[in-house]
Amino acid sequence: MKILHVCSQWRSIALNAPVLWTNLSLLRRQVSSPKHVPHVVDWFTRAQPLPVDVHVQSRQHPEFRFDHRPEDAIVRGLLASSGYSVHPASQIREIYVFADPRDFVNIVHGLPNNAFAQLRRLEIECDYSNIVIDQLVDQPITAFRDCPQLSHVSLMGLWCLTREPLSFLLPLPWSQLTYLRLSRCNYTHRVIDILTQCTDLQRADLEGTIHHRGAEASDVVRVIDHWSLASLEVTTATDEWPADLFRIVRYPMLHELTLAFQTWGYAWGRDTEWDLVCQAVPQFPALSKFTLRGVYTRFAEADIMNLLVALPPTLQSIRFDNCLLQTELFVHFRVDDDNACLPSLNTLIFSNINFEESSTWDGALLEEELCGMVESRVCYDKVERLRTFEVTFSPSEKWVLGPSACERLRSLEGLEYPTTSSGPRTYLDKGFGNHLHLDTQVCVRAKAELMDLSAPIHCLPPELMVDIFRYHTLEAISSAMRIVHGPIDDSGDVRPASQVRKLFVNGYPADMASMFDGLPEDAFPRLQSLSITESCSYEVDEQLAEQTISAFKRCPLLTDVTIQMMYRLTRESLSSWLPLPWSQVTTLRLEGCLASHRIVDVLLQCKSLWLAVIQGTISGGEGLPVAPGYIDLPRLHYLEVQFDELQWPTNLFRVLRYPAVERLTLHFRSDHYLWAWGIQRQDLLLAAPQFPALWKLTLRGADIHSDEDDLMAFLAALPRTMRFLRFIECLIWPALFERIRVDDGVAPALPNLTELVFTDIEVREADLLEAGEVDPEGKLCRMVKSRVRSDKVECLRAFEFSYRAEQRLAPDTYRKLRSLEGLEVRLPKDK
Repeated sequence: MKILHVCSQWRSIALNAPVLWTNLSLLRRQVSSPKHVPHVVDWFTRAQPLPVDVHVQSRQHPEFRFDHRPEDAIVRGLLASSGYSVHPASQIREIYVFADPRDFVNIVHGLPNNAFAQLRRLEIECDYSNIVIDQLVDQPITAFRDCPQLSHVSLMGLWCLTREPLSFLLPLPWSQLTYLRLSRCNYTHRVIDILTQCTDLQRADLEGTIHHRGAEASDVVRVIDHWSLASLEVTTATDEWPADLFRIVRYPMLHELTLAFQTWGYAWGRDTEWDLVCQAVPQFPALSKFTLRGVYTRFAEADIMNLLVALPPTLQSIRFDNCLLQTELFVHFRVDDDNACLPSLNTLIFSNINFEESSTWDGALLEEELCGMVESRVCYDKVERLRTFEVTFSPSEKWVLGPSACERLRSLEGLEYPTTSSGPRTYLDKGFGNHLHLDTQVCVRAKAELMDLSAPIHCLPPELMVDIFRYHTLEAISSAMRIVHGPIDDSGDVRPASQVRKLFVNGYPADMASMFDGLPEDAFPRLQSLSITESCSYEVDEQLAEQTISAFKRCPLLTDVTIQMMYRLTRESLSSWLPLPWSQVTTLRLEGCLASHRIVDVLLQCKSLWLAVIQGTISGGEGLPVAPGYIDLPRLHYLEVQFDELQWPTNLFRVLRYPAVERLTLHFRSDHYLWAWGIQRQDLLLAAPQFPALWKLTLRGADIHSDEDDLMAFLAALPRTMRFLRFIECLIWPALFERIRVDDGVAPALPNLTELVFTDIEVREADLLEAGEVDPEGKLCRMVKSRVRSDKVECLRAFEFSYRAEQRLAPDTYRKLRSLEGLEVRLPKDK
């Protein structure tokens, strides 16, 4: 969490709101030095009296790196914190650690048994790719032994640290756990040893459990009942069935069972494994929900049905998830006078499945068998009526149910059949809300099945994404056009184009032009956001669009527009080829080598523009009328200009003036872009007065190697409102620090600057040695000190500096900067 650019009142509110500090995610760079410990302890202090959830090197963090492990000594010192008023370990409610197994041992080494008094959830994930198996742990890790509130435990990869049982290595209050996950190659006899101690366990996930033929548990004859377990998921990573897990332990209260196989190489009928699976059936007398995941049946549907039929009569729900099946499975599920299997089944789900095709594979036969099976289970009175049925195919599957089969299933009275259950996951589905993503491959497969989309589109304006791939046929393009054009039902009531709120189209330019050709000007009355991007990187000059695309001309709600690489379609101006209600657009992004005079033509029409991002801009003024004076864009507040070529887009700053722009970003794509190469000083000085209200300037990717004079002349020409200056990913010369420094007898530059940031900066050591530079950071300190203490300029209040590589400022430099009164020195964002 960062508290920046806020008044002291809001800052005080944030610092005194404990609920804001109850979640702490730490990366390696944040626990890499002892100086970081006080900052983390302050975090715990602000959270008091509430507990804190801590994630150390979380894999879900956007800046996570596998090669960055937490510094074990620093984290251990943090958890101990004997020199502070708070003890973070005693305040932690949930802790997640991703580390090398040995690092984890070092982190918790030496902590007392009751170190985590409030701990409720413990998750340890070990990356043992570089572990040395000979480095075993002899002493148990006792830091979590006395945790009276601990109920949720997930342990992944700790098996490689010891040859002793896991319960010996990590003694926990097993008897009070309600959830347990053990992952990565845990021998079944060790798992059983733990399960027998978890007397209150309600759910268990066991992954990578294998059989150890020399284990002591294999000789146990007495069956152990586990009375509390209600949900069990077993994932096998090998072809060896964990027989002892079901031979020695019985689960009389288990209601939900999932058997998952990580690879499709597991064949159910191979060797004697089928007999071992059948032996597990009597261990689940109360089972009501059964899931098979990742199964490759390989003509073993009869064996699967024998397993299902052998399950107790309490079984009500069966789910096949991510399986490769044969059509014969539907035949075995069908019920009649001779076969009334699974009498209590009321829910049957096939999710994300594939079918193994052969020379005799027939899609029509599959539809008939599937529909016949469902009809028999709905209508036959000797078994429980099927109430819920769902079938979804893998996105890679080239086949979907036809419209007649879908209608046949929907006509069954009392059956809950999801509207889009027959289509691939790219259709509007439960997990996607109102987001619809279509590509031309889906359009070809769907054909008349587009009726399925009518109901969701009626409910809420969707976000429509259409990907047009060049390798598809004209049939695919026409199918995509049919979706957009509508109607898709016989009554003509549903026109998808009129319901779309956000539209993203990606593909070959000529195909997109054909897709929207012929649509009326008011085809998208609800459209708020439009994004048109080109997916190909090569140019075909001879395939230019001859007609104007007018489908978006009358969109009264359109405010957000993104256009990329569409200059290839026409030699005319973009605004004439794609007429939009430019005057109402507030957010505009143009990308892809558009000559600046074409951009100016568009910007002149955007009277309400608030944010503009211009990428790939090059110079060019052909056909641009010479304006008698500057033309103002009165509402534009944010402007970002990115350069792909070594040319300054003069027209952007010669014709237009930006009186309200407060934030400006100049992004140079090439690291070798020199300010004096392709840019004349007069061009820079001409652009500076165009931003009279500018207060934040960001320079990204610039090489300011030896051209500080031109840069400082540009900065000096900026208005006195400039308060924030940031350099990102730039190559700079230490002389720049001297130019920004405030000296006696010299007119100061940027007199109102209050915040200065250098992010991912590169200063080449070879260049420093060649120039005789021995103390570049000394110049940095003197520059900051002068801007903090001089009475000729506004006092510098915030400063940040980070190198591009792993290099960091010297500790002495940080000490000097932090000693400056009134200056906030931020920690760098190391990569």
